[in-house]
Amino acid sequence: MTENSGVELLKSDDTDSQTPSKKKKTAQRSKPLKKVIVCVDVGSSLNKILYQVEGHDVQYMVMEPEHLTLPPSSVASLPSDSGMGRPSDNAWIRFKKGEECHVVGRCAHDFKAFVNFKTLKWKIATPKILGALGAIAEREKLGAEWSLDLGVLLPWGEISSTEQLESELKSAMRGFYFRSTRLKVKLERYKCVPEGSGLAMWTGMNQNATLAQNNIAYLMFGHRNTSGLFFRRGSLSRAESSTTTLGFYDLIDKMREKVAGLERKDLLRAMKTTNQMMRGSGGYFEKPFTDINWDVITKSEQEVEKLQTAYETSLSEYWALVSNWLNSTLPHAIEIDGIFCCGGASGLLLDNVCQYFRGINVYLPLLCGDELKSVLNLEDYSNKKFLELNLVSRFTDVWGFFSVFSGYKVQQEEAA
Repeated sequence: MTENSGVELLKSDDTDSQTPSKKKKTAQRSKPLKKVIVCVDVGSSLNKILYQVEGHDVQYMVMEPEHLTLPPSSVASLPSDSGMGRPSDNAWIRFKKGEECHVVGRCAHDFKAFVNFKTLKWKIATPKILGALGAIAEREKLGAEWSLDLGVLLPWGEISSTEQLESELKSAMRGFYFRSTRLKVKLERYKCVPEGSGLAMWTGMNQNATLAQNNIAYLMFGHRNTSGLFFRRGSLSRAESSTTTLGFYDLIDKMREKVAGLERKDLLRAMKTTNQMMRGSGGYFEKPFTDINWDVITKSEQEVEKLQTAYETSLSEYWALVSNWLNSTLPHAIEIDGIFCCGGASGLLLDNVCQYFRGINVYLPLLCGDELKSVLNLEDYSNKKFLELNLVSRFTDVWGFFSVFSGYKVQQEEAA
């Protein structure tokens, strides 16, 4: 409640001369808005969202990365409600009635929109975030007005645009349309941090205080970007942190150059990341492993051999570029105490990272992932798809950020 609204309430208590309708409006204004905490990882392969409605459990939402701007006349071609589908699959917004439509997620995907890897993430973050907020409001039956604490993850190279993004969001949230429903969201708190820092914050608070005070690098291997954050004794070293546009899609495109007719979607369908149990000095642990089933693309043995050769060559070429970037970014190896290998492509590149940093401890965000699974109750059958798609490793960064941003406390029985 604002100070101004408090003054209005004091004035209304001084007199009984108000009409019943005015009293009703005053009572409505005095009712506190429902609070929602939302953290969004704006991705180029998937938008990862965690949220918590006041008094309820933490929930997750995923949305496809596509975004498409359509003319006002396209309203008739867009879904008017979620129907039998999920609100996140039928998401589109307008800043004002009569203006162009911003279609996001599955809805944009169905319009055959493309992900533009050249566009900076923050520049199309506003319609994506508003689409997610509208889907949350419908799913949770929040009504037309509620208050919001919003956290956003962006690449290190775009973090300087956080104030401009905040200004855009504040302006839009004063009143926007999720399909035909007008929403008014009061942005009470906003924080934007670089990708990788969510896991870094979680590690510093939960995992190992000694580890957090060492010189640690967090490498976030994403679909569109690769980010490296370097912390000296727990403090971020800006001069030794950076983002490169080298992403997993570069590896895919290198394969496409070698095999005629190969599509990105074919390769993505053929690749599957799972967790395998490995034995180390401290006992058994889970290690992400990416398996590629070339039979998804072709049944020809000759074609499979061609694809495998193209993949191995492309991976070597891609890692040569990543290594070149690492050489120009991180300090000398003798100054590094440990490396965290994170992100959706970490299972594919883990062996390369271990070889490159031979003699340095390479960590996986396993404990953070275990906490996430516990909080979201991912062992439940209804969340089976989450585990099959290896979304745990892709959500660890946003979970680390959410847990610190929201002050969420894991109960002992959950953490056990």
